[in-house]
Amino acid sequence: MKNERLVIYLVMATGISSVVTQILIIREFLAQFSGNEYVVIAPILFNWLIIGGIGTFSARFAERLPKQPSVNLLICLFVCLAIMLDLQVFAIRFSRNLVFVQGSSVGFYPSIQPFCIEI
Repeated sequence: MKNERLVIYLVMATGISSVVTQILIIREFLAQFSGNEYVVIAPILFNWLIIGGIGTFSARFAERLPKQPSVNLLICLFVCLAIMLDLQVFAIRFSRNLVFVQGSSVGFYPSIQPFCIEI
C-alpha cells in the first residue's frame, strides 16, 4: 500500500516537472534565438512528439523483462530526470555559439540547414 502511494506521487511529480521543463526549455531557446518562434517552437514540438513516440514504442518491450522494476529504480530514474533539466539548460546556453556564428540572427532555414542533406 505504501509503495503504491509512493508511485502515484512520483507519477504526479514527474508530470508536473515535465511541464515545467518544457516551459523552461522553450524559454531558454527563445532567449538564445532572439524570440524567433519559427526557429524554436516547431522543432521543439516535433522533437518531443518523436521522442514520446519512441518511448511509447519501447515501453511495450518492458513487459517482457524477466525482472519487474522496483520502486527504488523508479526513484533513481526520477532523480536522473531532475538532473537532466540542469544539463539541458547548460547545453542550450553554451552550444549555440558552437553551431552558429556569434552575434548573428538565425532564421528558420539556417537553423535546419545542418540537418539537411544536399543532393
